[in-house]
Amino acid sequence: MIAFGIVLVLLAAFLYSRLKTAEAEKKYPPLGEFVSADGVRMHAVRRGSGRPVVFIHGGFGSSYDFTLSFFDRASSRYDCLAVDRPGHGYSQRPRKKDMTVFDHAHYIFETVKALKIERPVLVGHSLGGAVALAYALEHPDDVAGLMMINGYLTPFTGPIHPIHTASAVPLFGPLYLHALVRPLGNLFTGSIGRKVFYPENPPADYLKTATALAMRPAHFSANAADVRHLCKGLRQMIPRYSEIRCPVVLLAGDSDLIAPMSRHAEAFARAVPHAEILILKEGAHQPCFSMAEDVLAALDRTWEKAAAEGTKKL
Repeated sequence: MIAFGIVLVLLAAFLYSRLKTAEAEKKYPPLGEFVSADGVRMHAVRRGSGRPVVFIHGGFGSSYDFTLSFFDRASSRYDCLAVDRPGHGYSQRPRKKDMTVFDHAHYIFETVKALKIERPVLVGHSLGGAVALAYALEHPDDVAGLMMINGYLTPFTGPIHPIHTASAVPLFGPLYLHALVRPLGNLFTGSIGRKVFYPENPPADYLKTATALAMRPAHFSANAADVRHLCKGLRQMIPRYSEIRCPVVLLAGDSDLIAPMSRHAEAFARAVPHAEILILKEGAHQPCFSMAEDVLAALDRTWEKAAAEGTKKL
């Protein structure tokens, strides 16, 4: 009887997860266009005109991270593209098993190329900062500048959190993804949101959107794999940081609990002396909502440096 009860509970959890996934995709549909990038169907939102900017989201994120925050304001000044990384939002995940930040950079580069965008400034938030770096290292002539918002730029220490490793456990992984992630997400989303937005409260509308999309089994699985393989890509990049020649602006919140600037922005600036750090006083890990004007000022600064660098080369 106990075994039968467990099966019923898991079946109910599985059906609940399926229902919430369908509900999320109906309520928060793709806002942009789909592009074939090296055979992978990528989703991106493009607005505005002028100098090009490509936005790359972090973990558990999607293009909604930008469209729900300061994207409209940014697109009043720039030609803005927010890309869903492979497996996130509405972008397809290639069949390659172990994607590193270099793989993400490749598909984003192919998306940018397919849309005929030339030499953008790349803006990477959190893990997206590492992807932006990989893009710049692999395609130095195709990047005008780099701006990282609390970029995750050095490998973490200690074990990877179980929420990211459970999906890789044989047999248990599919059960975890399709039956347990969604109900567990209901329990822990609030605490995760508070940590990301500390010392402020997370925007309720954004938290609902991000949670609904990120807790879909395929999206959650992609993010967990990205976290598991993040350090591999960072270790490959660190010896190459000195190759970065384009202007770099590091926007760092001094209250960030996810990517503390002492471990990431400041460590990166020691390896890349021309990188400029702009500190956000009482800035959280995700400042695009409450500190949008500061983020836009940093973007203006990045393009100002990029334009000056371009003039020097003429």
